[in-house]
Amino acid sequence: MSFPLASETTLAVSKPPMLALFTNVGAGGAGSWNIAKSGYSGNTQLIDVLSCTTATTNSDGGLTANTTNGLPQIYLPLSSLSASNKICVSNLSDKSSASGSAVPSLVLAGLVGFSYLLMGVGL
Repeated sequence: MSFPLASETTLAVSKPPMLALFTNVGAGGAGSWNIAKSGYSGNTQLIDVLSCTTATTNSDGGLTANTTNGLPQIYLPLSSLSASNKICVSNLSDKSSASGSAVPSLVLAGLVGFSYLLMGVGL
């Protein structure tokens, strides 16, 4: 586990294949992360499993992300998700095996992200 960005208001935690972004700006605030070394290769398509929004790293593997209302973001490579897990299936190119709602389970996505984080600290 590494911390590619830490400041007074933002924190990035990398536990491959996950990158979690946190901020303490509060419900009315806006946070941003400019991570030079995200841990991903250049031009990697990522998906925030909490909001199902996508992002792409720059050619050097860096990532710039913004948030409103202080919401966290938990990124995984888009290629690591499949339609069968029903997380963000509307963003996957192969929807043939998807069933049910395209709306992600925020609880499940949060648990997945935090379980990666907790495994890294040995809890």
